[in-house]
Amino acid sequence: MKAKRGKAGQYVDYMIIIFWISTMAMVGYFLPYLIGYLPFFKVRGINVLSTTYIPPSAISEIVVQRYKGNWLYMSSDGLKSAINSRFFNAVEELDIRRLITKEGAYLEIYLKERKPYFTVFYQDKVFYVDQKGNLFQNPYIPITYPYIYTYDVSIVKDYFKNINSLISVMGEGLKEIYLSDIQTVLYSEKGNKFILPPIWEIDQQIIGSLSRVYNMSMTGSTVDLTLKDMVILKEGLNSK
Repeated sequence: MKAKRGKAGQYVDYMIIIFWISTMAMVGYFLPYLIGYLPFFKVRGINVLSTTYIPPSAISEIVVQRYKGNWLYMSSDGLKSAINSRFFNAVEELDIRRLITKEGAYLEIYLKERKPYFTVFYQDKVFYVDQKGNLFQNPYIPITYPYIYTYDVSIVKDYFKNINSLISVMGEGLKEIYLSDIQTVLYSEKGNKFILPPIWEIDQQIIGSLSRVYNMSMTGSTVDLTLKDMVILKEGLNSK
């Protein structure tokens, strides 16, 4: 039969538990500062590769601000998320490689940025869409054709396939697309205006009609494709 422990023994047990909890709390509190102070965990150099638009200095700045120049807690996914928080979804892929020495680590950051397929204007904001239909922002990208003006950014993403079909037909000759809830209006480099149904109503029949009339020799004309099985052509008018 086990002897009952006295109050003194229980008191010692409580003190051991309290000491253990206090010690762990202090370790948890001071450990990040200790790691940040030790030279071994410092980032000594950063080499950013394969950047097209975002300057390497901007990537290095994010590394310093987010990770305090410490490589231990750094991950490829974490850094990609941090960059995409500043440049909305601008980075498609990212990989970090570390060369660790006793003085610290040298980083090679491999970056693949999204490239613009067309430019989207929504209110006072500028977005880009890549060839996979991903919406992103990047202040370092020059604004290029074709331009798309919309009252709702989400419809650009939802009906990317239809927009892509329009671009495929007109190619570099397409300059602007205006999206509204009643029609889709296209402007070509020759000053021609093409009026189509709303973007969600555009089907292969309309794409086929656009392809046929677009290849016609005309300048400053208006082509109405909103009526089923009918093309209305107003030659010599430029109502833009």
